[in-house]
Amino acid sequence: MPVGTQGCVKALSPHELKEIGIKVILCNTYHLYLRPGYPIIKKIGGLHRFVNWNGVIITDSGGYQIFSISSLQKSEEKGVRFKSHLDGSDHFLTPEAVLQIQLALGSDLIMVLDQCTPYPIPHAQAEKALNRTLNWARITRHSWVKDGKRGLFGIVQGRLDRGARWHRPRKIYGDRLFSSQRRGKPTSMAKQRILCNTIDRKRSLS
Repeated sequence: MPVGTQGCVKALSPHELKEIGIKVILCNTYHLYLRPGYPIIKKIGGLHRFVNWNGVIITDSGGYQIFSISSLQKSEEKGVRFKSHLDGSDHFLTPEAVLQIQLALGSDLIMVLDQCTPYPIPHAQAEKALNRTLNWARITRHSWVKDGKRGLFGIVQGRLDRGARWHRPRKIYGDRLFSSQRRGKPTSMAKQRILCNTIDRKRSLS
């Protein structure tokens, strides 16, 4: 699945992507929200028309991108405050707002807002991020209207702690309103063996 952060995959046209069998591209809510802005994309007719792509489009929630400029962001119970890396303007995104932005973009597969964490991280901090991510997932789920055309993805955070990642999220992501779950990976890429073990354990959620 190629990444088209701002809508297009660099160095490849939509026609070339189809020729090599690509059916899904991944775009990013954070970047599209800041530039060109979802109202413009919605006015044009949605992201598919904006980038001339008739395949599936997944939009990431932007949680990692907000985290990656951590010196300019602050997570709160109701959402996340951050400054644009483009012009320094102030923004506040809630789980509901992130959902509505992705709906306006016309995404096929939508991801809930999550609080991304560094690695390594103290257990207490990982628990806090997990609880906040799960709470944001609940809020998004309650705002979601299942239409049979789009999918809503939950995101599992919780460091590499098996109990945090596997057992508690089941209570929420077992809800049929969620199409699937996405694993939040350690941002500094922990040792490959640990990461592979984490992936193996996650299969029990599927």
